[in-house]
Amino acid sequence: MNIRKSRSFLLIIVISCLSIATVSAANTSKSSLPETAVNSFYKYHFAHDMAFTPDAVKARSAWMTPELLEACRVYFDIPEDPEEPPFIEGDAFTGSQEYPSHFSVGSATISERSARVPITFNWKEDGHSTEGTVVLKKVQEKWLIDDVEFPDQESIRQLLKEASAPPKQ
Repeated sequence: MNIRKSRSFLLIIVISCLSIATVSAANTSKSSLPETAVNSFYKYHFAHDMAFTPDAVKARSAWMTPELLEACRVYFDIPEDPEEPPFIEGDAFTGSQEYPSHFSVGSATISERSARVPITFNWKEDGHSTEGTVVLKKVQEKWLIDDVEFPDQESIRQLLKEASAPPKQ
């Protein structure tokens, strides 16, 4: 009887370990999805000040590619004219001066080391919504945001490039 109890106990331990390993593998694969990175970024973004500032970019830097961070750094290094509004007003990550109240993330289109994730922003007050596409790159096996594109306006990278270009004479 003791051998039978020992075998049953051993079987229970083996099954438990296999279950834990399966759940862990599922969580690991889910966390490596581009949609998960986008959802995580915007969940944080919506819970904090959404203004496009050096502090906001710094707080979100773990979700951004080194190239996007460098483009932001160059933009913020440009001296501002106190008589003029900033080149980028409002929230560059939602493409809006009026902050949306909700977002929803679609399914990614993935190619080797890049991905495109559709996102929809909604404004509760007036029922307005707009769509965008978050462009990600895989850097050291982690999906990072490299741009956010909008169908009716310039992407973050385009805005940063224009703002940082020398003035035309």
